[in-house]
Parts: sequence; structure tokens; C-alpha cells
Amino acid sequence: MDRFCKQIKTVLFTVVFAIIPIVPTKAKVIAEPPMEPAYYGPNALLVPDMIDGTADKCIKVEAGYDYIAGYAGDVTHNINLYTDIPLYTDRVHLRLFVPPVTEFWRHSNNSLFHYNLSEDSRKGNVGGDIYVATDIHVLKEEYHRINVVATAMIKSASGDDSGHLRYFDVPAYHFYGTISKTLHFDNRIISGLNAAAMIGFSCWQIDKHRQNDAVLYGLQLSAHGDHYNLSVNARGIHGRLHTGDDPAVIKTRLDLKFSNWSPYVAYQHGLNDYPFNFYSVGLLYSIPLIK
Repeated sequence: MDRFCKQIKTVLFTVVFAIIPIVPTKAKVIAEPPMEPAYYGPNALLVPDMIDGTADKCIKVEAGYDYIAGYAGDVTHNINLYTDIPLYTDRVHLRLFVPPVTEFWRHSNNSLFHYNLSEDSRKGNVGGDIYVATDIHVLKEEYHRINVVATAMIKSASGDDSGHLRYFDVPAYHFYGTISKTLHFDNRIISGLNAAAMIGFSCWQIDKHRQNDAVLYGLQLSAHGDHYNLSVNARGIHGRLHTGDDPAVIKTRLDLKFSNWSPYVAYQHGLNDYPFNFYSVGLLYSIPLIK
């Protein structure tokens, strides 16, 4: 009898230890946020800035600085470079910009908690992505005709600090059109008013098998005189997933003109899934290229 009981115990222990490995357990998994602008730094996915649609005949080189105040208490400092080059004709332009060449950030206790970051993400600096755009002026404005510009833009994946939620480690693509019309006045204060609208398509990879497809949109009104240009625009990206992919901004910029030099100041207010305010200053230099 004792021998039989020992055999029964042996069988029961064997069955129990065979079942234990296949019993599901609750392992602690740290979920990564969606690859959307609402959960990353201010430079992870920028809403493309607007152009006025006119065909410029100058090379433009711009250097700027942004002070970026996050709504959760984080602060970012940007150093930016921008170039706009007409390619043999004013109908085709190549734009290259690095926003930023480098960024410096610092988190508060509140923003570390908000983004679910550890203490080693409190501050740092890293290089940014590179944006390359080609603008093709399909129609040039005349008395009875508007400006029409087609733009293709790509964002690199060179900003690789995804561990601190600063950048997406994937490229992004923007394809859009801009239409505009300028009204001219015989006035020393306001010599022209330009109205512009853009509409297009944006996409970026969000995981190994999916991408987010979005509508890109914007409206702009600008006034210029002999020594200034003042513009106000509202623009955004409306993603299809509704998981933090609906960034929108309102921006005001004032350029002062002194010969070929144009210092500027700008303010940009973030809306929806873009919780950042930009305070910007910079200097633009124009080089006449095409006569």
C-alpha cells in the first residue's frame, strides 16, 4: 500500500511540474508610446511651414534660434539652419533645412512624469533630422492667374534619440500643393497683401507593419512693405488613427528688410497634439542669383 501511495505522489508531482511552465503569468511590460507627435519632443514631427507661393530669384540662407516651452514644464533650445536655392530657374527651388542642427532640452519633475521618463532623461542634447524639399512652380501669378506650387518633402531619420522620446527613428514624407494670390497697392505702408492655402498628404512609419496617413493643410495671410514682411498662418497635420496624430499650430513672423539682410522674430502656438510654444529669432541673408 505504501508503495502504491508513493507511486501516486510521484505521478501527481510530475503532472504539476509539467503544467506550471504553461500557466500564463503577468509579466511587467513597459509600453512604449505611439510614434505620434503628442508623445515626443517638439522636433520629432514638425508641421511643414508655409510658403507664399511666389517665385523668388534669390538664394536664401537663414540661421535661427528657438526657445520652446512645453506645456508640461519641459524646455527645449533649438539652433536651426535653412537654405532656399533656385535651380537654374526661379520655377524650381531646392530647400534644405535642419530644425535643429542641435537641440538642448531640460525636463521638470512634472514633464518627466507626464512623458513617463526616468531621471536620466532630465536633460541632454542631440542633433536633429534633415528636411529636403523641392518646390515646382506650376503656374506663375499674373493679373488673371494665381500662383500654383507643388512640393515634395522628405524628413530623414537622423535624429536618433528615440530613447528619450526626442525623435522618431523613421523618415516622414509630405506631398502638397500651395496656391496664392498677391494684391498690390500704391501705398508706402502696405504695398502688397498675399493670401495662400496649402493642402496635401503626409505619412510616416509607426511600427514594422503600419504607417500613419494624414491630411496636411494650412492657410496664410501676409502683408509686406519696403522694409518689412509680416505673416500669420494656421496649419496642421490630421492623422487617421486619432492616437496623438493631430498636431496644429498658429504662427506669426515679422521680417525686417535691410538691403540683403533680414532679421526676424516669430511666435508659434501649438494646438491639439502639439503642446509647445516657440519663441524664435534669426537672421536671413538673400543673394540675388537669377536676373
